[in-house]
Amino acid sequence: MFKIVGNIEGLSVLGLAYGEGFYTRLYKLYGAVEVVGIDLSTEMIVLANEAEDIDKFGITYLVGDAMELDLGKSFVIVFSMIWGKQNEMLYKPMIIKK
Repeated sequence: MFKIVGNIEGLSVLGLAYGEGFYTRLYKLYGAVEVVGIDLSTEMIVLANEAEDIDKFGITYLVGDAMELDLGKSFVIVFSMIWGKQNEMLYKPMIIKK
């Protein structure tokens, strides 16, 4: 996925449907300055926050519906993870670089 979007160092990233936060932590490791992870599942966000408590990356995790989301701010990159048939992961980054 990083091959698709290129260098994310210094950028803000919003992750939609990101479960327990594995990829959101990668975004921070790859240099994103702000990362927010959103998921419908309270249980997944609890797991993400537990991981954040252990390794403090400064990521914000929220329970929410991506279709009804209003964070009052914009992000340079928005990622969404979608699972297809037979657990095939499909992802489509929306890149909004200035």
